[in-house]
Amino acid sequence: MTGDIFMGHVQNAMFNLASVLTGQSIHLLGMLTEAIHTPPHLSDRILSIENAQYVMENARGLAHEISFKPGGIIQKRSQAIVDQVVVFLEDISAKGLKRAISEGYFADIKRPRLGAAAVMASSKKRARLQ
Repeated sequence: MTGDIFMGHVQNAMFNLASVLTGQSIHLLGMLTEAIHTPPHLSDRILSIENAQYVMENARGLAHEISFKPGGIIQKRSQAIVDQVVVFLEDISAKGLKRAISEGYFADIKRPRLGAAAVMASSKKRARLQ
């Protein structure tokens, strides 16, 4: 969210449109006050639901009318993304999920294999065994 609630509402509508065009059956709604550290206001939830209903109702058949140029920008970009994802998943498979998490493969957030919870559990277990 940019801080501009009007632009935010437009951005949410565009995400709703992308959801309809790609045939999503589960959709996460954008809330105008989602970026502040309180739950979204009830009126913002209503606006988000109305926005999604409007877009989903009026763009329902649009995906059947759109085709993409073979070898065009969209097809090339989507193929590049698929190729990157395959390499990423193969790398994770080779390393193992726990190691990939500890090295920050997901959202650049590193979680040590023996994080605080694991250290606490092992120290309690060690104390019981002594």
